[in-house]
Amino acid sequence: MKTNRKNRENLIAFLLIILFLFGCVQSVSARPLDNINSGLKQTGEIIVQTGGVITGFTFGSLIGMVRGYSKGAIVGTDFASELLGNKEGSVERSVGFLSGGFLAGFTGGAYGLLMGAYDGITYGVSDPFSKENLSLTGDYFTDYELLD
Repeated sequence: MKTNRKNRENLIAFLLIILFLFGCVQSVSARPLDNINSGLKQTGEIIVQTGGVITGFTFGSLIGMVRGYSKGAIVGTDFASELLGNKEGSVERSVGFLSGGFLAGFTGGAYGLLMGAYDGITYGVSDPFSKENLSLTGDYFTDYELLD
């Protein structure tokens, strides 16, 4: 029983040494400066992508939440005031905001928060520090992809 275990340990150690030596031979046979430059380039890309994800998640979520709330409040207010009869009346718009605008704004804000976080992570890797990464796409501030 002890000999089998010892033999297994020796076999595993031998295989690890072979794999290590094979890796050393491969790295020596390759051009060393190319490996260093390639490694530095990959490290730089990883640092930029990590910064893009962190920045996009943080600011993209907040910007998405504010944009989602704004768009939801506008759409909800318009919808509720139109149901009350006069879309442009000040009383109807006030009541429309307190009912439909507030509810749609809250829903739009939650949706914008989630979409901003998603965009921050997704575009943080593929396109760091871009408009998409920070949830800033669209022609104007309330041109946000919800409730359309």
